[in-house]
Amino acid sequence: MCHCHFEPQPANSNSLDIAFKFATIFIAIFNAYFAVQIFNFKNKKEDIDKEKDRRIQWFKTLVLDHTLDALYDVFSNMEKELLKLKQIDFTDKFNKDKIKGGVINTLDDNFITLRRTFIDMLLAIDKSLYDEILKSSDDLQTYLSEKIADDQMNFADEGEFENIIFEKLTETKTNMISRLFSYRG
Repeated sequence: MCHCHFEPQPANSNSLDIAFKFATIFIAIFNAYFAVQIFNFKNKKEDIDKEKDRRIQWFKTLVLDHTLDALYDVFSNMEKELLKLKQIDFTDKFNKDKIKGGVINTLDDNFITLRRTFIDMLLAIDKSLYDEILKSSDDLQTYLSEKIADDQMNFADEGEFENIIFEKLTETKTNMISRLFSYRG
């Protein structure tokens, strides 16, 4: 015969046991919740990274491989057109206005070509990049038109021509190219 003697456990011990079990269950639920959150965060980050990679690939294919030459061509054409301003005879007002008008019209055509062959492609890739490059182009067009139309400008003065016209053209082209090559999706 067994003379087992059970002593009643204090109520305090039972409460601790129940609290311990609840704490264990709570920690397990908490851990499961965070595991799901970490998994979802990791998947979202991977999706974002994949989207960035896809945008960079589109950018390379659509813009850099196929339309970057158009950017260089348009700026080269603008440089050639702007050189006509140096040939203006300031004593012949009719001829001066005719040359200036022709240069402005040709530049306007170049800016249209730039937009159609290059800038509009950026819209397919990234709206903010498109907006930024378009604004640079529009600002340059406005600047050049205002300077060319200004009767106080002496385009025969090499320093003035270089500093006011060519420097702005080169600066804008360089900023556009810099922005394109710093694009990260």
